[in-house]
Amino acid sequence: MHPASPFDRRHSDTPAADPPLTGRSDVMGRLHSLLHTDTQRGLVLAGSAGSGRTRLLREAATLAAARSMRPLTVDVDDAAAPRPLHALAVAMGAARLDVPERPAQAAAILARANERRPLLLCVDEAHRLDSASLTVVRHLLENSSCRAVLTLPEGPGHPAAPGPLAALWHDGLLDHLPLTPLSHGHMTAICNSLLPHPVHYAAAARLAYLADANLVHLKELVADAAESGALTLHDGLHRLREHHAPAPRALQLLHPRLHRLPRASRTALEYLCLSGPLPLTTALRLAQEAAWEELEHRRLIHTHPTHPTHRTLAPDPLAAHALTPHLTALHRRRLLSTLLTTLDDTPTTHDALHLQRTTWRAELGAPLSEDELLHAATTAWWSLDWATALRLTRHAWHTHRTPRTALHYRTLLTQQAPTQDTTAPTGAPAPHDAPLPRQVRGRAPATDTAHPPLPRPRTRPPTTAAPRPTASAEKLLDSGACRAALATAQRHLDDPDPARVAAAGPTALRALLLMGRPQDCLALAPRLHQATSKARSNAPASTGTLLIPAYLALARAQTGQPAPAIETLRAQIRAAAAANNPVLVSHTGILLASLLTEHGSLTEAHHIYRTADPGPAHPHTLRLAHAGALETATRLGSPEAVRTAAHHLTPATPRTHASDTTVLAHAAHEAFHGRRQHAATLLTKAARHAAHHDALGQLARIVHELTRIGHFHTAAELCGPWTHRLQGTLDRLRTDFAHAAATGCPDATAETAQHFEHAGTPLYAAEAWALTWRLHTRAGHTRQATAAARHATTARQAHEGSATYLLDTMTTTEPLSPREREVALLAAAGHTTPQIAQQLTLSPRTIDRHLSSTYHKLGITTRKALPKALNTPTTP
Repeated sequence: MHPASPFDRRHSDTPAADPPLTGRSDVMGRLHSLLHTDTQRGLVLAGSAGSGRTRLLREAATLAAARSMRPLTVDVDDAAAPRPLHALAVAMGAARLDVPERPAQAAAILARANERRPLLLCVDEAHRLDSASLTVVRHLLENSSCRAVLTLPEGPGHPAAPGPLAALWHDGLLDHLPLTPLSHGHMTAICNSLLPHPVHYAAAARLAYLADANLVHLKELVADAAESGALTLHDGLHRLREHHAPAPRALQLLHPRLHRLPRASRTALEYLCLSGPLPLTTALRLAQEAAWEELEHRRLIHTHPTHPTHRTLAPDPLAAHALTPHLTALHRRRLLSTLLTTLDDTPTTHDALHLQRTTWRAELGAPLSEDELLHAATTAWWSLDWATALRLTRHAWHTHRTPRTALHYRTLLTQQAPTQDTTAPTGAPAPHDAPLPRQVRGRAPATDTAHPPLPRPRTRPPTTAAPRPTASAEKLLDSGACRAALATAQRHLDDPDPARVAAAGPTALRALLLMGRPQDCLALAPRLHQATSKARSNAPASTGTLLIPAYLALARAQTGQPAPAIETLRAQIRAAAAANNPVLVSHTGILLASLLTEHGSLTEAHHIYRTADPGPAHPHTLRLAHAGALETATRLGSPEAVRTAAHHLTPATPRTHASDTTVLAHAAHEAFHGRRQHAATLLTKAARHAAHHDALGQLARIVHELTRIGHFHTAAELCGPWTHRLQGTLDRLRTDFAHAAATGCPDATAETAQHFEHAGTPLYAAEAWALTWRLHTRAGHTRQATAAARHATTARQAHEGSATYLLDTMTTTEPLSPREREVALLAAAGHTTPQIAQQLTLSPRTIDRHLSSTYHKLGITTRKALPKALNTPTTP
């Protein structure tokens, strides 16, 4: 019996609302410009399937209605395409306009309607328009003030636009605007808006990976998982079951691309879905080049260059997810036998191909040695495919039952399911002998619901034992002793055993980051890369070892490269989601959120902190998530989110210290409720602890937080010669800002504000400009104060949160009139221009004039920016 569907909370007769528009701010800006200025006549929104073209067209119609324009929406389907003027006539009839019979008549009717009330022509699927309708559109654009927004499918698998349609933008009548595919982060955010409760970050990342930037696929996959019981509600989060077979709906999404697919291409696709990525040379031994070209044309496979002269073929994520489970047992065995024969005839030393060969041989029942199984399991583990690693190790235990296999099995269970009892005494009931599950790679059988008990091994072979050289260093780091933790980890970094070096790497990197030494982290990177490469064949890596690239990305961000670091972390999250590894998705996501918090993306960061639950087995990461959720909630200014985050954080943190980010979260919580003095006391105490243990990076953050809540002199007194030892760009800016604020020099604060802008931290830049405005105002420098206020307003527009203490000290240089403020508050509450005009007994033109004046005074350009500019509370 499946759990209750998450959709049960919605009324069955009410369609699900559209999710919030995400990742299309540039397109919305172009639409606003189209409707508010005379520089454009229209837009053509061109994008691939599922890019959100129709949704953007509806947004354009909504914006036009809010501007007292008349949107005329023309939906062109396959039935209307061959009939001249049919789709246009239907739309005109629905708008209570005369129904035309000839193109000239249609153009005249629409021109007269545009004179009475400005018209926005919205055409969906414009490539299906007949030539007569295109003639009408062209005539309107050339001879009237009518504006138009058209949508057009474009990209691989779509034919070129018809000549008369393409001529509209080639002749300058319309602007052609390609829609870039939504990023994995945007798809993850959209996934959460489709359900009544938040979705666990790892589950959302997995579904976003399968959807592959297609919004239609994402909605169907979420509905599929919810209705089939794969998404279950636990602790307020929708979580995705580790192994779930896709429902037929997922296969139906592929039907347009699979329709009339030649048999040879279908077989080639099945080969690739079973095997995963294959070198092109190997793929050509399985099927002819024409079969692969057909699959690439239908976007069922993708080609990735792995070398200037080599390419790799990979299946579409949705195709691999939906097709593989529906293969019959006999057909699957035939495919695997052919794959195995092809790989056996292909000389290679690539670990991934060795892993594939071992998993297929195990599934086909071929005898495998203990060394082969454990080596393949270790390779799968390092490749982030923990499920396959566990199955291969379980098969080795079922087959050989040696202490070495038992230890290997126990090590994997400790990493993947740390809360499970893996300390069964020797002589405990052993699992019954059973072959490897029918499908080793990709899903587990329905009967595999628990791990078998393991005997306690009597020996500890050095080739399989997971080394734990950094247990003492980790304890020191968790207690805040960064210098001592680094010294302990350094002894293991000099060890000749690469496994010990790789295990010590995460602790050393964490300590160096807290000590403000990101350049030393990057200097350590070659040694860690070499150690991890050698350790791959020895033993499974710990979670921390697999996070070494993520810690190095944080170090690059601290040296002034935040954008590449964020992209690196997003790529690692996508790779972990592709391997269906929720543990690494959660860990990496929390590290990504720490960067997003600094660089203005507060809503996404807060969502990650709330939903990326790494589990109680990772207390450090769990504390980081709870603290980050509270800190971002205070910056967003949501009292409800602050209460929820504080409730989760307080029980988990009996005490705080310098290396624990919870002290900063607690201080932000106190300052949010107006208790700035108590926040300063917490920060000052933590600063002494940080200085004692050489945690200079953490000390720089504490100094900055003291400055941000107005304790300038306390922050400056904490600064000393240690500031010259800071290696991070942002850490040095934090202490420079404290010095400038304490001296009260507006030129120094302005210079720091400019550096904050270049570092990509809009909130800190806005606060520095706000302080500059206050200092110039006190000195009577009116012109400089006005310029600083303008810079502060611009920087604040890139910050998603509410006003902070320093921003609250700055008032607008030109206050709003009572009527302007009344109109602005109504507009910020979501009322349209006609509604405001009716409520205040004014004309819509007068309301627009008041709003235009308000935009100018507040330094904003859109109605959506009003709540933030007026400091209206918002809920993330």
